[in-house]
Amino acid sequence: MSEERIISETELVKIKKWDNLKKTYYIENLNDETIEQVNNDLCLLSQEADPNINEIVKNISDILKEAAIKTFGTYAIKTKKLSNRSKRKPFQPWFVTECKTARKAYRKRKRTYRNNKTDETFTHLKDAERNYKRKMNLSMRNYREKMKNEIKNLKTNNPKEYWKLLNTKQNDKKSMPIEIENLFNFFKDLNMNNDNEDSEFFDLDTNESNEKLNEEITLDEVEKAINMLKSDKASANDEVVN
Repeated sequence: MSEERIISETELVKIKKWDNLKKTYYIENLNDETIEQVNNDLCLLSQEADPNINEIVKNISDILKEAAIKTFGTYAIKTKKLSNRSKRKPFQPWFVTECKTARKAYRKRKRTYRNNKTDETFTHLKDAERNYKRKMNLSMRNYREKMKNEIKNLKTNNPKEYWKLLNTKQNDKKSMPIEIENLFNFFKDLNMNNDNEDSEFFDLDTNESNEKLNEEITLDEVEKAINMLKSDKASANDEVVN
């Protein structure tokens, strides 16, 4: 019995679930006179497509509902609670197909146990719950490992995409935070100079004037320097945007 009746804009009245212990009372609460009337109406039907069939079906439904209300009772619920159930949770990238399948199986076992509470259905429920948690934990570990490898590769080969990824994850509060160790190693590698042994230094006479440096800068040189500027770069101390 899951029939719902609207009693106001904010509340619904719902018939309580079937209780097998009260089935005798349910039978007693069925209206015999109404049942007899419905039976007579069925006998008077001229054919299956008789337009009165819909009215008879409605009367049968009313008989069953009224008996259920008298036997099991009703309870009121807020419509806001129903609307909250329809809200979807934010997308989680680690929640893959295996997780969805395990969740579906767990919810099915949960509904079965709610309607038929036995030792067997309880065991099936706990097994489905453990399997669901296992699938989620494994999926989260795999996702973290994948992200770790991706970050390690990007910080070496593509620093721009590395910081783009960091900013994306920082804006997503629900996503996995970047480990502080990865940031430390990234800056550590940036500050390391691996070419010290191969570098060559020359003694220069700093007192000797350099005619090349003292030459006047031409317009062609300025235009060439401007054309070599990269886009999407921050300005320097002169605040000239590239």
